[in-house]
Formats: sequence, C-alpha cells, structure tokens
Amino acid sequence: MLTEISRFVKHMRRKNTNAETYKTYRYHLNKFIKLILEPEGRLNCNPSEISCLDVDTFIEKLAAQELKAETINRCLTTLNSLYQFLMDEDETGTLESPVIARRHMLKERERLPRPVQDDEVKRFFNGVNDIRDRAMFSLMLKGGLRVSEVAKLTLGDLFLKERKPRIRVMGKNSKERSVYLSKRAAQTLKKWLKKRPESDSKAVFLTYQETAIGVRSIQKRIQKYCKLSGVKLTAHMLRHTFANILVLRDMAVVEIQKLLGHAWVGTTQNYVRANDMKVKDNFYKIMDAVEGVRQ
Repeated sequence: MLTEISRFVKHMRRKNTNAETYKTYRYHLNKFIKLILEPEGRLNCNPSEISCLDVDTFIEKLAAQELKAETINRCLTTLNSLYQFLMDEDETGTLESPVIARRHMLKERERLPRPVQDDEVKRFFNGVNDIRDRAMFSLMLKGGLRVSEVAKLTLGDLFLKERKPRIRVMGKNSKERSVYLSKRAAQTLKKWLKKRPESDSKAVFLTYQETAIGVRSIQKRIQKYCKLSGVKLTAHMLRHTFANILVLRDMAVVEIQKLLGHAWVGTTQNYVRANDMKVKDNFYKIMDAVEGVRQ
C-alpha cells in the first residue's frame, strides 16, 4: 500500500503544481497508515486486501481521537480518491473502494459562517502596529482573501496604479480571479510596499529574513495579535466578515461568489442564510404586534 499511496500523492502533485492539495492528501493518508496499516503489519499489503471493515476500524480510531465529523469525512474522501486513482489503473476491473458512502460517511453538523463583530475587529486591528501584518490582514478583511492566497501573492499580481486598484488572486484549484481593493486597503498595501525590503523573492509579503512568508507564519501572527487584544478570531473569520459586510449591503450573491472565488454559489448562499434580514424584520414585526408594541 505504501507504494500505491506514494504514487497517488505524486500524481496529485503533478496534476496541480501550483496547489498544495497534495499535502492534504498525504496528511490524511498518513493517518490511515499509522492507525491501520502499521499496527497490523500491513504496510506492503495489496490495495484489494483493504476491506470495509478496515474502514470501520479507521473511523472508530479517528473518533477516539475526538476528531470532528468533517475531519473524519475528509480522511474517508481522501482514501476513496486513492482507490479511484488505483481503479483507473486496474486492468482486471475488479478493484473496488472499501469506502462505502452510505455506510461510512458521517453526518456533519451544519454550521453557518461566523463573522467577527465590529468592536472585536477594531480591538484586533488597534493592536496591529506592524505595517506588513496590517496589510496582510486588511486583504483578508477588505478583500476576502484566504490566508494561502495572501501568502502566494506576487508583485506581478498587483495593479495598484489603475483607477480602481485591484489584485490578481490565484485561488483553489488554480482558479484565477480579480479582487478589488477599497481605498484604505490599497493605502495600507502601498505603505507596506514602500517599506518592503529589496529581495530576490517576488512575494509581496516577506519574512524578516526577506523570504516569502508562509501560511503558518501568517497564522502565528494572527494568534499573536489575538492574544494581545483578547479577541478570538482566525484568518478565515476575517474572510467571513468580508462576505458578511457585502451581504448586509445587499450585494448580489453571484457577485460575492466571484469576489470570494467560490466554485459553487451554494457556498456563498450560506452567508445569506446567516444574515436573512427579511426573516429578522418579519419576526420583530410579528412579535411587536403580538405584544402590542407600537412601531
């Protein structure tokens, strides 16, 4: 199995050289190796020897680690993707995936996006005194960029001299999109660029060693400022807040979808469901009438 897993991960890396999805596949499959193959001495077993009962055991061990249903399902989806890859190569046509959706996939809790409250955003940014960090976080809050998209930005992706400043973003699965910048976000980014040291790296955001900053480093910076300000937020919550602002200003869902780089409009509609003003207004209107409260 180790040989097959290695080939699959290499295939995923070749399939999209600009993405780091392969690392996620490798991470989830390593769980299967550690929990199922290694303890049973089956590192070199044939893929056809893995059964649905092995998947049952895999789920039990993942659940014992108190992993969320979403995380367990991602592990199962990755394992299934491995088998889809191997089935394409199988000349006998007999290989089947041991992952059975109706049996193994767990029911996930449906959660609405969680934006950050205005006062918490202010408290957080009040503590950000580093212009580089302020520029990075502003792109998430005012442009809706994912943390990985911020890390990947290059100088060639910036179009700040245009009448309406914008940046070119390489999103998931190498999907390119344009993100427009508010005046303040553009000003903050320009301030950083004036202080940005000369470097062989074309990355917009650099470490103190003048190399391209990574996703983990950005996340650590956010954690630092969260601790200083007493605010609990993540990079993705800044992105949620951006979407939330647009929804509350009645921007069309399909337009928000384009700005966020969502593949499916249904993903964007989650923000609308989290901020259904019509439901809110109707509720208070009815309850005021029931309780005899004058408008």
